[in-house]
Amino acid sequence: KGNIKLRIIRGHNLMVADTISKSSDPYVKIKSSCFVTYPQTKFVSNNLNPVWEETFYLSVESVRTELLMLKVYDHDYGSCDDLLGYLGINLSLLPLGVEVQTKEKLYFAKHGTIEIAITALDFGLTNVPSNYIDVYKTWRENLSVLERKEFKGLPGSKKKVSSFISNRVEMGPYYCKITHGDFKIVHGYVKMRKT
Repeated sequence: KGNIKLRIIRGHNLMVADTISKSSDPYVKIKSSCFVTYPQTKFVSNNLNPVWEETFYLSVESVRTELLMLKVYDHDYGSCDDLLGYLGINLSLLPLGVEVQTKEKLYFAKHGTIEIAITALDFGLTNVPSNYIDVYKTWRENLSVLERKEFKGLPGSKKKVSSFISNRVEMGPYYCKITHGDFKIVHGYVKMRKT
């Protein structure tokens, strides 16, 4: 079990969800398989580069195996909110007590990033090299993310798995992790379940 401080700072170049206004009303919802309720930011009207600057203190059951999920939505009045993208955070790689600020690419989106800062308050790596945070930030910011259409190419059948392995396609960064029930891990990538 571990406690984290999460700052959701801002979004950059998010997708347009409202075709009439040619904008979105974005907000971020935080999910974990151990949460009973899901905290979220306020929504920012008509803005593809929103500034949220909100801080959350969260408790996660298994920091070694569980992904913290952030889902970015477009707020809609009177209808279902549209998903603009999502990302997963492997908490087990965080250094103890040090805030790490990153600009994260969104899965399931053609473009868009969100800026976050996260601190492992009572768990995390210790005695790390002096350049660890820079290396971690670079790794996070350069993670390959999949767009909606790219998930179709991930193997599900035995034939696709065999082709996947023979083509030496790399596994994603979240192999052997657990996540919220809205998602599943497919060959190390986080994929949304169909609802």
